[in-house]
Amino acid sequence: MVADKKESLEWLTDQPEGFYEVKPWHPKRTLTANNYYWTMVNELAKAVGNPIAVQHNLLLRDYSEVLEIDGAPVVVLIPDTEEAEKEVLNSSVLHLIPSDKVENGSRYHCILLGSSMMDSKQMARLIDGTAEEMKALRLVPPPTAEMAAALERMAKSEKQKN
Repeated sequence: MVADKKESLEWLTDQPEGFYEVKPWHPKRTLTANNYYWTMVNELAKAVGNPIAVQHNLLLRDYSEVLEIDGAPVVVLIPDTEEAEKEVLNSSVLHLIPSDKVENGSRYHCILLGSSMMDSKQMARLIDGTAEEMKALRLVPPPTAEMAAALERMAKSEKQKN
């Protein structure tokens, strides 16, 4: 259910006793923005010779946000080895960024938001950063007009949901 505070409280008063999770709603990114991003990831990966998953994780490390619960970062411990880092970078399921903290042979990694977890503002930052990475390599991102149109459709879609 997506509703404002008043509607949510009214709905809750009609529900049986129990526990309910209420959290802020954030608009998700659109498939158009997602497709645009993955087109750029594929071009970048090909240009630098990285597997797509590695390129995606490197971009997330630069332009995503750390997943937080109750204001605290969500962390995992990974063995502090080159093999483990390769596995982390090649993961298409879990997106991690290593920290400087190592304890008992394991490095703390923060979990990053993947593109499927991002709202439109976060996705726009990822897209903008990816376009800048392409320009730095003298690659031509998809036309700016297409990006502007995609972002405009994304914003329009979110306004209709609100």
